[in-house]
Amino acid sequence: MPQIPLDAIPAVAPQVSYQDGLLTIVAPNSTLGDILRGVRKHTSADIEIPPTASERVVTRLGPGPAREVIAELLKWISFQLHFAGFPGQCQLVGEGRPGG
Repeated sequence: MPQIPLDAIPAVAPQVSYQDGLLTIVAPNSTLGDILRGVRKHTSADIEIPPTASERVVTRLGPGPAREVIAELLKWISFQLHFAGFPGQCQLVGEGRPGG
């Protein structure tokens, strides 16, 4: 049976929660932008989300410290995050794979 690319089916809104300093992300087939908007909404972090953050993500992360959960989220995708203090300002930069 042929596999259908994730971006060929509608994206599913992620579930993001931030409670007692712990961030949880459940993304069944969500865009990176939607996930980061959820993180921004629940943590009040100032996250700049590039318009190219449409990469699809399927994951379940956390609960854990926000910095660690976000770092794990971005570990295998084409954006890197620079923290200027979390919660606080975060900035996605570049489009090269981490370390490459």
